[in-house]
Amino acid sequence: MKIFVVNLPENTARLVAIERQLQALNLAYEILPAIRGKSLTSEERQRDYDQRRGFRTYGRTLSSGELGCALSHIAIYRKVAESNITHALVLEDDAWLNPNIPQLLEAIEKQYTADQANIFLLSWASAVRQPYRRIWAGYGLQPVRTAQCAHAYVISRSAATELLQVLYPVHIVADCWEWIIKHGVARVFALTPPAVTSDLSNDSDIGLELQEMISSWTLWYRTYRKVSRVWWKLMDEVIAVGHRLSNP
Repeated sequence: MKIFVVNLPENTARLVAIERQLQALNLAYEILPAIRGKSLTSEERQRDYDQRRGFRTYGRTLSSGELGCALSHIAIYRKVAESNITHALVLEDDAWLNPNIPQLLEAIEKQYTADQANIFLLSWASAVRQPYRRIWAGYGLQPVRTAQCAHAYVISRSAATELLQVLYPVHIVADCWEWIIKHGVARVFALTPPAVTSDLSNDSDIGLELQEMISSWTLWYRTYRKVSRVWWKLMDEVIAVGHRLSNP
């Protein structure tokens, strides 16, 4: 299975850590230099980011880190969609891998075809549904209800094609799994138990930037955001029903 690792070039320590893990498991990989949102020109932001639609989703603009992260993952979807890759493992550079990863990747690739729009989260999910399907040894897959993080997942070529069409220009964060499920874009499964975690000793650059953004909001803006979010959430529910009916 093709493996992509997303890494900001200046994060050399993280790159060394993930490379050591992959090499120890005899897994070939490709490093994809991450896109730094703060380095985008005004023309690139206007081309790659649908700010109005993003505001309707969150009631705020995306941070530069969120935008860069989303564009980095979309670059991988484009590579997968435009190639003969059946499935790809997407890793962020802070991922920590279970030694069973090679067998699990092989099991997923054998049991699911590229023409099925599937995403398999190898890290934790907040909530899952039945049924449970065993895929290898003590591991199985369950449909996701809610999940966060995008540091380790397998995506099929069909799912990459679908995500490329609906997520670009960027209007939502990279780990928008609930939105993908709600709009019927792809099926999202979680591996149980998870086989990948993240290095929590590293502070999230995106998280720190968000904290600064939120702390700068005025009371008026906070109130306006809450009201507008209620309205746009209702609209999104209506749109999602239409998407699910057109993509049963």
